[in-house]
Amino acid sequence: MNNNKKYRILLVEDDPDHAFLEKEAVNRMERVSEIKCVPTAKEALDLLKKNKFDLVLVDFNLPGMDGLELIKKVNKMKNAPATMMLTGLGNEKIAVEAMKAGAYDYITKESGYLKHMAQAVDSVLERHDLARKLDDTRRELRESATKLRALIEYSPHAAFMKDLSGKYVLLNKQASYIVNSLGRRNVPLEMSAVLSENDKEIIAKKNTKVIRASIMLEEQEMHFEISKYPVLGPGNEVIYVCGICRDVTEQKRIEKLKDNLIRDISHELKTPIAVAMMANDMCRRALEENDMDRIKKAQQILMENLLRLSKNVNNILSLSKLGASRNTEKEELFSIKDLISEIRKDLDYDIVRKNLEFRVDVPDEADNFFGGKRIIGTLIYNLVDNSVKFTKKGYIAISISLNDEWIELCVKDSGRGMPAKDMNKVFEEFYQIDTVVPGTGIGLTICKEIAELYNGSIGIFSEGKGKGVSVTVKFPRDRVKQKGSK
Repeated sequence: MNNNKKYRILLVEDDPDHAFLEKEAVNRMERVSEIKCVPTAKEALDLLKKNKFDLVLVDFNLPGMDGLELIKKVNKMKNAPATMMLTGLGNEKIAVEAMKAGAYDYITKESGYLKHMAQAVDSVLERHDLARKLDDTRRELRESATKLRALIEYSPHAAFMKDLSGKYVLLNKQASYIVNSLGRRNVPLEMSAVLSENDKEIIAKKNTKVIRASIMLEEQEMHFEISKYPVLGPGNEVIYVCGICRDVTEQKRIEKLKDNLIRDISHELKTPIAVAMMANDMCRRALEENDMDRIKKAQQILMENLLRLSKNVNNILSLSKLGASRNTEKEELFSIKDLISEIRKDLDYDIVRKNLEFRVDVPDEADNFFGGKRIIGTLIYNLVDNSVKFTKKGYIAISISLNDEWIELCVKDSGRGMPAKDMNKVFEEFYQIDTVVPGTGIGLTICKEIAELYNGSIGIFSEGKGKGVSVTVKFPRDRVKQKGSK
């Protein structure tokens, strides 16, 4: 029992003489701070509603309501105090009923019972303290278990546990989703309901392992990182194997894209520089020999590769600057027709070389656009440049249309087209349909980010191979303004 704690006791006794003697007997206890006495069960209940007591001593024979009924009512109260029955000789059966109702103990009023009363009360208080501590511990354990269960259940990673036969004893939501969506035949061995060789090693050596696993599902490779460790029992023996599984497919994809990016950017920057240097050397030798045909050819090669280098550098710089563009570039009213004309001049070399028809259809009512001229120019440039790159013959058509909600910019070509499977991927960073065609794979990513920067959207459509591509960008209708308006 807590030696520093002081206890408050309520004595319910209708016999004044017994009440006086019993109170005196309990008052001898050093740890009792107060003992209050009432003669009826009703007064006791009223008092218990307003005051906190640690123990209620209840005589069986009470007016109005007997002690057994009072004990039952007390034990139904929230944070109920301990109860103890006081009975006369011959009422032991009643005392047993009181114990069944929740009383901690009873004392029979026989000769000399007052000598033992303090010890009996002390024992009841000690057991009641222990019971309360046990209840508190159980409550804390329930709360901890609830928190732990929620943490495991709603973890973004798959958590599972297997017994020593390999059967699941725990699967959180994410683990259940993986098992059910992949099907038990496709689940990585390390996560399936069997003991793998790694599991056996973990059980034998009581060590922790991180295992990487891959599976093929519907022509797509999926990658997982599984951390496994032993769960030890009270005798330091392994009783379960626990695992945390992370789907790292996207991470692997990004790592691959990063590797490809470094490779492609290195190639796209080094190649035109190397070719330009060769063309420059060719031009120098042709000048020495006064060979005008070779000089012209060298100049053509220089121009092609400098343009290629310029496009790639501009795209890389544009992607890195987009995050701050809306805040740093001044918005102004400009002519889309004039902007397209400027872009046409930048791409004129390839357009003329391929003999492509260049069509522009911008109605006067849609010509004045309010926004960042440089950033919108970057978007149109990338769309037209893509069309020129993938169109060997035919046309490039740029058109603008208006409706009540949107201004729609469409760039259409008669080029190589694309399969349906690529249409959902072309806006991903560094994605390239054909790595043979020069480029970094970030042009359409830039276009998508610019469209979203202006609360718009972008979509792409192709009827298939050899049937061209149509890219449509939508901007809010209020981006189109008349000259003089704000």
